[in-house]
Amino acid sequence: TRDLERLAGLVERIGEGELGVTLPDSGGRDEVAVLARALNRASRKLGDAKEALAAQQAHLVETEKLAAIGSLASGLAHEVANPVGGAMNCLQRLGRPDLTDEKRETYRQLALDATERAATVLKGLLHLARGASFPGHTQQEETTVASVLEQPARMASVGSQVPVELTSSDPLSVTWPRAPVEQILTNLLLNAARAATSRVAVSWQRQGADVLI
Repeated sequence: TRDLERLAGLVERIGEGELGVTLPDSGGRDEVAVLARALNRASRKLGDAKEALAAQQAHLVETEKLAAIGSLASGLAHEVANPVGGAMNCLQRLGRPDLTDEKRETYRQLALDATERAATVLKGLLHLARGASFPGHTQQEETTVASVLEQPARMASVGSQVPVELTSSDPLSVTWPRAPVEQILTNLLLNAARAATSRVAVSWQRQGADVLI
């Protein structure tokens, strides 16, 4: 029964995941030797299939990494391009000789805010890469909806062919993480200002426990 025990051991090893393992070929022609050769062939094929599967999985992982990097780069470019574009518009307007001191100071402050916003996006990415939360992005702050919308609306108006207007007067207060909310609203209003043909109107109202902007 020694040959049968060796065959049983081979089957157990294959069952435990040792694909590709084989027994020495005795060269015999009896049923046990024929069965051993058949098991060896099956084990080698399973081993080859395992290696091929591992190679495919590695390729898929690399493909997913590239896709993730592409998605991240696209999102990052959008998040940085919006405030940088706004800052460039403000700086271009600062070169006009007919600006009043008040307008000049407004454009200067908007350009500064936009560059700080772009820097905040990059800092957030660095914190994400380190696996740390970004300070301020989860801090809850009670503010009025209007106060959070004012700066994004001014930024979207600069360099736009259409006005961006806050059409609500409701002094509605909410508690939210102000920095990421302002970032989202700035992106939305900049996109809206580029797409609009007449104006961008921003209003807000309470809907139960929610606020609709």
